[in-house]
Amino acid sequence: MRIILCGTMAKTKLGEIEGMIIGVTIRFSNIIYEFAYFLDGEQKVIWLNENEFTTEITEKITVGFKKN
Repeated sequence: MRIILCGTMAKTKLGEIEGMIIGVTIRFSNIIYEFAYFLDGEQKVIWLNENEFTTEITEKITVGFKKN
């Protein structure tokens, strides 16, 4: 699987909230990104699918287990 690196800045498609990818969870074939941002001085964290945000960086890394 190929994922976007943690630390990448991104923007939600809904609401155009700017924040940073701070975590990645892989469950079966699904990839979910942990997204952190600030609102009124408080840090908020939400989980997003890749189709729910945009980023200028297109580089991804390969992660996961090797198949035999």
